Amino acid sequence: MSLWLLERFGFSLTQAGVFFFWTGLLGTPSQLAAAVVARCIGLLNTMVFTHLPANVCLVLAAPFAAGWISLPLVACGLLKISYDLALWRAMRRDRLDAE
Repeated sequence: MSLWLLERFGFSLTQAGVFFFWTGLLGTPSQLAAAVVARCIGLLNTMVFTHLPANVCLVLAAPFAAGWISLPLVACGLLKISYDLALWRAMRRDRLDAE
């Protein structure tokens, strides 16, 4: 991701560092909310239903990385979607308690 920011947008190392700092900081509330959501809908559903939109965004972000460099983003996104759905299907009948 850092290399892509450097190559695609001409970020400096400092700018890339600031970008990752703010994305990490902005992602903190979702980490805190995950425990509350898991108590309501279960651990597995929380994981799958939050990963799917993120993985779809990863695939959709691929048009911004025009050319061959977008292929790993598409492949990773589709693999992650497949993994999450397969795991959900295999485990959906089991109750995993949040402790």
